[in-house]
Amino acid sequence: MKLSIRTSIRLALLLFTILIVSIIFITIRRTVTLRETNQEAVYSEEIRYQLQQLLLAVMENETGARGYVITGNESFLEPLYASERTLKAYSSQLGHRIQSDDIKSIFNDSLKPLISKRIVFSRLLIKTKMLQNADEARLLIASGVGKRYTDSIRRFGVRINALQNNHLQQKRKENEVALRHMNVFLFAMLFIIFMLLVLNLRWLVLHFKKQKELVLRSSEETRRLIMNASLDAIICVDDSNRIIFWNSQAEHLFGWSFDEVKEKPFHQTIIPTAYRKHAENGIMSYLFSRNAESLDHIVETTVVTRYGKEFPVEFFAINVTAENNNFTCAYIRDISERKELQQQLLKQEKKIARAITATAIDAQEKERNVIGQELHDNINQLLAGTKLLLQTIITSSEKHAKQINMCIDAIGQVINENRRIAHEMVTPFLSEEIFVELIHKIASNMLGIVGIEVDIQLNNFDESFLSEKQKLTLYRIVQEQCTNIIKHANATKVVFSLESTDESVQLTISDNGTGMRAEKATEGIGLKNIASRLSVYNGTMDIVTSPGNGFILSVELQLEDLYQGV
Repeated sequence: MKLSIRTSIRLALLLFTILIVSIIFITIRRTVTLRETNQEAVYSEEIRYQLQQLLLAVMENETGARGYVITGNESFLEPLYASERTLKAYSSQLGHRIQSDDIKSIFNDSLKPLISKRIVFSRLLIKTKMLQNADEARLLIASGVGKRYTDSIRRFGVRINALQNNHLQQKRKENEVALRHMNVFLFAMLFIIFMLLVLNLRWLVLHFKKQKELVLRSSEETRRLIMNASLDAIICVDDSNRIIFWNSQAEHLFGWSFDEVKEKPFHQTIIPTAYRKHAENGIMSYLFSRNAESLDHIVETTVVTRYGKEFPVEFFAINVTAENNNFTCAYIRDISERKELQQQLLKQEKKIARAITATAIDAQEKERNVIGQELHDNINQLLAGTKLLLQTIITSSEKHAKQINMCIDAIGQVINENRRIAHEMVTPFLSEEIFVELIHKIASNMLGIVGIEVDIQLNNFDESFLSEKQKLTLYRIVQEQCTNIIKHANATKVVFSLESTDESVQLTISDNGTGMRAEKATEGIGLKNIASRLSVYNGTMDIVTSPGNGFILSVELQLEDLYQGV
């Protein structure tokens, strides 16, 4: 039986190959024949066009010669010479273009000599006219020789054109006959080969139909073995949403055996109670409720075991179409461990980001310290020395005493301003001074000198909970917000409130200034700097403001040093 099947398949392939080769061969022959016909048509069209141009040139040659002889106007000579060049060119081209031997013989033996004679006759007329023998030239025209040459050329041109058309029609008829023969041959071959193929394929279909049930049984068993060996849980449901397949991994993952869930509604097994309503109409409805873009789109969702434990999974499904029924298979993968690792990685990344920010802030503080010390130790000393020199000069130069006093006052103001900037930039001695007094000092120095009332309120505040870096963070936040109030708030009073718990410290700075729109509040660089400093300690910032209602900045700083040890 195996040998017969193999032989039948080989025969079918051979017949099919012969069929394809025959079609290709006939197609090539048809293409070549059609191309020859088209080429003949192109040649005929070109010959017809060149004959027309040749006859026009003959007429221009005769007209130019006559015009020059009769009028003596030399403007007729240029068209005449141009027509001679055209006649020679087209004579040469037609001699090569014409393919029919009969037509070529007529052209070479009759038409071409007449064209030469026509050119010679025109030259004779011109030469006679140029020799001042006008009467003789007119006699030559009156003799009708040139006209006979022209009429003869026209007759032969018309005859060649007619013969070329007849040649083209004959060629077309021959090609049509050849195409009909090829079509008949191709149809006969196609019919014979097609019948042989039908008979051969009929036998193969009958044979394979008998083997189909055995193959289906074998493939079904193989499919079950593969699905049971899968690392994913596989659950299949029929059109009525009842479970028809439940592999061993599903048994392990959810706790039910296949016998326990067979024919049971899908939504009553692994779907959490909150989502069961969406799963009543089948897996597809459930996936779309979980924002799946299509049926086979992977979604992350939550499932439940028979013991009520919920855990995250990747969930996707496909529709399977069989001969007798359709069903849907869901593939479910437990991603609990992966989710836990992702959370750990996210926490680690946040710790690293906070450590980087803290390092940048420390470097910034060191730089501010260096600049503040330079302002205090060097520039202030130079300004103080200059002030002393001016005070010395004023005693010996009463004439310019007023101007020198003005210089001394200006330098005094610069020294005070420079000292204030230096004190603001230099890191305070947080380990030696009381934190609340530092806050009061910086608020008074920055706000008091511009006439803003300062009020500091303490609510169970204990600074011993704060490390030096945390104190410095709150100190810089106060400093930054005081700068913002001076520049933008137009306030008359600012209230500082400090409160501490076992887990955090809250700082609230409120003013009675002009306020601003809440959506614009976080666009300033100062508030962005405050948010950056708070991120190091997992701190938070809250803003309450509106036009005409002042500005309230509340920050909460976690006491635990979250970036320590990263």
